[in-house]
Formats: sequence, C-alpha cells, structure tokens
Amino acid sequence: MPIKVTCPNPICNRRLKLRDHLAGKNVRCPDCGGVVPVPAEGDELIGKELAHYQIISKIGSGGMAVVYRAKNLRLNKAVALKVLPPSVQSQDPAFVKHFAREAQSTAQLDHPNVVTVHYVGEEDDYHFIEMELVDGKALVDLLRDPDNISIAQATRITIEAAKALGAAHQKGIIHRDVKPDNIMLTTGGKVKVADFGLATLGGKGGERVLGGKVMGTPYYMSPEHCRGEETDARSDIYSLGATYFHMLTGEPPFYGERPDTVARMHVKAAIPSPQAVYEDIPDEIDEIVMVMMAKDPDDRYQSCDDLIEDLELAASNLAPAEDTGKIVAYDEDNDIDAVEPAPPSSAANAIAAAAAVLLVAAIAIIVFIWFNPERRKKPVTQAPRAVPQQDEPSTDEPDAPEPKAQP
Repeated sequence: MPIKVTCPNPICNRRLKLRDHLAGKNVRCPDCGGVVPVPAEGDELIGKELAHYQIISKIGSGGMAVVYRAKNLRLNKAVALKVLPPSVQSQDPAFVKHFAREAQSTAQLDHPNVVTVHYVGEEDDYHFIEMELVDGKALVDLLRDPDNISIAQATRITIEAAKALGAAHQKGIIHRDVKPDNIMLTTGGKVKVADFGLATLGGKGGERVLGGKVMGTPYYMSPEHCRGEETDARSDIYSLGATYFHMLTGEPPFYGERPDTVARMHVKAAIPSPQAVYEDIPDEIDEIVMVMMAKDPDDRYQSCDDLIEDLELAASNLAPAEDTGKIVAYDEDNDIDAVEPAPPSSAANAIAAAAAVLLVAAIAIIVFIWFNPERRKKPVTQAPRAVPQQDEPSTDEPDAPEPKAQP
C-alpha cells in the first residue's frame, strides 16, 4: 500500500503519495521544501492517509479492528475511524461480514446513547467505518480503579446503557457483546454504547464458545451465548448485568485463566451475590443484578423497559450524597476529574460545630448592643473647662474660713 502523508507545514498542507521503501525516513516537500517525516511500518496507519482521512493516533483495538482518531479531510472534522486491516481479512473472511454487519446495524440506530455511524468505505483492501468521535474514555478504563465509581454512578451508567440497548432491541438488533470496553463515557457525563460488530438481527447467527471459536467476551456473556444458541434481548440484559456487577464490586462475576473455563461458569456455576463481595450494596440493587443474570432467560427481565423501571426506582432511594450530579468527567492529564466526594471527617464536623456556636454568639452580642436601652439615652455634654485669667486680679472677697468645731 502506498504511504500517504501530509506536509506538516500548516501553510502548505501538500499531500504526498510515497512508496513503501521510504517508511521511517524523512522526505522534502516539493512545494515548500519542508521536512516531512514518513511513519515507520510498525506505526500501522498513523500519520498516513486512508481514502479522505488523515490518521492521527490510535484510540484502541479489539479482536478484529483498530480504532483511530482521524481527520475527515473533506469536512475538516475530527472523527473516529474503525479500520479492518487486510491481515485480519486474510485470516478469516467472516470478519468482513461481521464488520459490514456492525455498520448496517449501527446505521439503523439514531439514539443519544449510541455511537453514530457516518460513513462506510473501502480502499486498498482496508475496510473502514467513520464514526462519531466520543470525547471521553471507555468504562473499562475507569474500572482500573474500582473506587472511581459509586453505587449511584454505576446505577446511572447501567440505566443509560439499557436505554441504548432498548432502542436497538426495538429494531430487532441484538448487540451480543455488551461489556465495559464497549460502553463509552463522555466528558459531559453521557453514556454511549459502541461496537455492534457482533450484532445480529433477531438473534440469529450465534457462535459457539464451549468447544469452539470464541466470538465475544466470556466474562460478560450469557449462558445461551456461551452454548452457541440463538440470543435475544434477554442475552444483552444478562451481559449488562455482568457489567453492572463489575461496576458495583470492582470485579467480574466469574474469573478464569481460560475463556472456556469462564464460559462454563456462566453456564453452570451459581451467580455470586454482589452483596457477598461488597456489603454496602442495597438489597434492591443486589436483587436487580441477580434477576438480570438469571441462568434461565425466562427468569430475567424480559425487556430493557422493565429493567429501567426498577433501576430508576432503586436510584431514587440512594442517598443524594452518593452522586455528584454527573457520571464522570475527564481531562487530558487525569483519568478522573470528578468522583464521589468523601464524607466529612469527625474533626471537620467538630470544627464546623464550633464555628456555628461562635457565629450565634457574635450575632447575640450585636443584637444586645443594638437594642440596649442605655444606648438610646442622650449622652451628657460636659461644659467647656474655664481658662483662668492671669492679668486680671479677682475683686471678690475671699470666703471666711469655717469655724473649727469646739471639742
């Protein structure tokens, strides 16, 4: 594939099409004469052009594709570009079907909690999907420190994700890969469900995990999905329940070194109670998770609407201090800019109480002085002191001395 780069000179911006042997070297721009660095082979597409996109940096990668931060050169707009490399296509042609299915599934959804698909294309054996660039990070990044998410925040994230899945289910689309990696959190506190690469219409097209190829993430997959059976909306609800469990407790419900071991646990092992891991979880939330993750789909919530109703009721019963008013916010230097505030310490409470007592005492003194009756009396004005005259002798006779008392 020819290497396409753009001159870094903002005045020039000349597009160059170079041969592969120039990878990792510097070339001169024929227009401005500036130095143009050519990305090395190991950098994949970073710095190169694909169709009408300039690849800027890598956002993440999954089992099939790589997601890049890119610039749509036609619209001069920042986008997310999901690319299926030719090397993956050569391994299994079915990956192209899954990739096309994701584009078709997501394009049908117009919901504020679903990552929007803008364009689908192919060039030089690269299949790609242009998507909305989410200004934020994936839930999986937040879960690296379980203390980042409070019970109230975990509940609100689950509610928003359930709204996105409910919108997909209404169109007959089953996600089939609900997990923290595919739930995005924006800087404004919104939840976006992404990656419908394993989505199916009407639940058809299940792949086996037990004794076969893994398609999906076993830590969050429903028992019927693990068995390779057809899935429906209740399978997504199970996976969302496993994700909710992870947010509440800091760990997935099952863990094993091999994917098939984890899959067997989802099929056969009893679901652990979230309260058994973290005792502060309220009873109603513990019960919601257990219903979401019931082994039998008939024992689960039958729709996302039913689930959302119970979640919103549980959220309303949580203490207001547990929520900060937004789910999460990011900046460029810190993973988390807003987290649940810590409760005030006993020392802080004592200081606050003492300050309150002093304030009341000060107010009482001011009121006493202001309304004191003595303050309202007219002050006595002293007569000016007489200045003695030095030059004029007094003409008055001096008073006779008083006779002394006889003994």
